[in-house]
Amino acid sequence: MDLPPGTGDVTLSLAEYLPKIETFVVTTPQDAAERVAQRSALAARKLKLPLRGVIENMSYFRGDDKKRYDIFGKGGGESLAQSLELPLIGTIPIEIALREGGDVGNPIVFASPESEVSVEFMRIAQVIEAMGPARIYKSELKVR
Repeated sequence: MDLPPGTGDVTLSLAEYLPKIETFVVTTPQDAAERVAQRSALAARKLKLPLRGVIENMSYFRGDDKKRYDIFGKGGGESLAQSLELPLIGTIPIEIALREGGDVGNPIVFASPESEVSVEFMRIAQVIEAMGPARIYKSELKVR
């Protein structure tokens, strides 16, 4: 679930009702966004939610000239990951097709699987899957 930063009632309820929840902190490269994301990560730690990694969104834009433009700065995700002692899972570029697909409910990984952002989403998913669960639960404790 994508939640706004902070320690609101929704976050507290999720921690209570979803015992297997895991947290990935998403930030953008700017210093201000990094500080807000860090507060969210510290709140998750207080709630004893496993923090698994950091993902940097809107990392850069690739122009028609194929050059990379760091519109929002550079390195915020890496800096946050280091300060939280977590891995940087991935960096998602800005791509107009990503927004357009989201607006009409057509995920970019289906609409344009070869795009730079789709490739990064799939790589991030593979990294997260390879991590496995943060906690191992006993099968006899399953709710039926």
